[in-house]
Amino acid sequence: MKTKPMTPPAGSSPPSLTESKSFQTAISKFAAINRGDLIVPASPRPKRLANIYTGVLESFSIPKPFVIASYVWTPERLPPTPTYGWVRRKGPWDLDPAENQKPGKNSMESWVPQSPYFDEWAELLSARYPDVVQICPEVPDSRFICPPNRPAGIVPEYLEEVFHLVAKEAHHRGISHVWLDSICVDQSDPKDIADQVPKMRDYYSQATCCVVVAETVRRRLAPDSAPMVTQAQARGYNLVGRNLDSTENLLGSWVVGFHDERVWTLQETLLSREVVGRAGNIRIHTSLLLESETLQKYEMGGFVAVINAFPLSRPLSAIGTQITPQYCLRLLRYRNATKFHDQIYGILGLFPEVIRYSMPVDYSLSLGTIAAIFGYLRVADGDLSALLTLWNPHFDRCSPGVGPSWVQRGFGYPETEIKNFVAHEDLDMCVDGNGRLSMTMSYIRVSEISSCREWLAMHKGATLADLMDYPNVAVTLVGSDGVVFPLVYAGTIEPTGEEDVGGAENERDGIRECLEVAAREGRVLVATIGRDLRTLDDEGNEDMWTWLLMVTEDEGTTWCRRGVVFTDELNLERGSRRRGCIR
Repeated sequence: MKTKPMTPPAGSSPPSLTESKSFQTAISKFAAINRGDLIVPASPRPKRLANIYTGVLESFSIPKPFVIASYVWTPERLPPTPTYGWVRRKGPWDLDPAENQKPGKNSMESWVPQSPYFDEWAELLSARYPDVVQICPEVPDSRFICPPNRPAGIVPEYLEEVFHLVAKEAHHRGISHVWLDSICVDQSDPKDIADQVPKMRDYYSQATCCVVVAETVRRRLAPDSAPMVTQAQARGYNLVGRNLDSTENLLGSWVVGFHDERVWTLQETLLSREVVGRAGNIRIHTSLLLESETLQKYEMGGFVAVINAFPLSRPLSAIGTQITPQYCLRLLRYRNATKFHDQIYGILGLFPEVIRYSMPVDYSLSLGTIAAIFGYLRVADGDLSALLTLWNPHFDRCSPGVGPSWVQRGFGYPETEIKNFVAHEDLDMCVDGNGRLSMTMSYIRVSEISSCREWLAMHKGATLADLMDYPNVAVTLVGSDGVVFPLVYAGTIEPTGEEDVGGAENERDGIRECLEVAAREGRVLVATIGRDLRTLDDEGNEDMWTWLLMVTEDEGTTWCRRGVVFTDELNLERGSRRRGCIR
């Protein structure tokens, strides 16, 4: 059974003319930035920095070194111990061990918050990984003064604790200023938020260091029994404890903890040039830990898989997957956000400045409109992977008529199978001033479309070639030679999903029935825009081809995107090639 992604709060605002205007304004800003008519800030510095010794928010006309923070904001909403699986992949795609590396149930059964043996385990980890885990001398909190800002939505005592942890790292480095989003951005002023969100990429990449508040260390999470080896033995052995609790697993939990629960923390760690974890008197040099020399030194080759939950500025993960913005969007699937719009705003720093400064940061707009604008800007900037994301009816949609058909009609998560998407080099893609997307694509005609349920009912014992999260149509392809392809492929049309949410099933049935008629009339095709490149365990390569499911109403002059299909590599010699205009 497939598990739906996290659901936003009910009561989404209805579509309005404001949404259409916002869409057009974003497109105009995008064009103006590309023409050079609108100049965006070059490497902007933080508007305000907090002085750790005076508690005063200060502005500077010259660059000033600072330490930045990354934390979960609402730890009181989290469970007592971390969930299993650094990427909680659910449903039929849960057989990817490289993305499910958080310590499992057997390792964590004996782990408890506020463990009476926490200090012993901390000393053991410090002995086992002396370059990484340090027990620091206490610095009196009285040396640091937290600014009086206390925004809604965060417990004041927790904010003060976060501030003091970041201040300790700054003090340790001889730096007098820090930046925390809850303090240095006026959370009560929508204009200040809108001004600073596009600049957070620069803030995190400019900071001397990013301090991650290690929530599991803060909770003193450790086994409920004392270590059964000495520190001297720990320097030579990895597995210790009553149930062979691994120091490597415990360290992994201390590093990641609950940090994969919040949307914003993904870009915060990925963009920072150095990351250090802190809680209490424990300091974890996370960036050093994930360097290849450190992993070899401590024989921790598999530990790099942590990067799927805690991505740093590294080119590849343990499974050879590039940590691209598209892949990061996929990793957000089960992360939480206080405001659901942050599913987009919270990762905006990973995208080019022309997108960051064209996006409206406006929480009064519907999530569907924000998603549609985001998709349009990504494609217009050359990121064709955005064409493969469809609206999921668990989330609100944009106003009818806002945006062309190749833009998702509302918020949806990227397909989990998309990891290393590479667009075909010879597409010659462009978006004109009317929002029409033109590309030269290889295509194959669709001879028949039916619902997955109907097709499986009619073909007892047969299987669909299915690589989709929420397949809802069966697609039969026919080559230019008139011969039907041997496999029938599962595809997805908007709205996605399997459940009827707000009449989505009826809407989807209506779209599918129109496609069924159009396919019989030869007006439906699939056109490939790129491949997803995979590295197999035997170091071989595998390609998954991505296709747009399109229909024409004017004999092929223009096309409308209605869905997507993923296939294994198909014989394009049995297809055709043409330049198409998608409206």
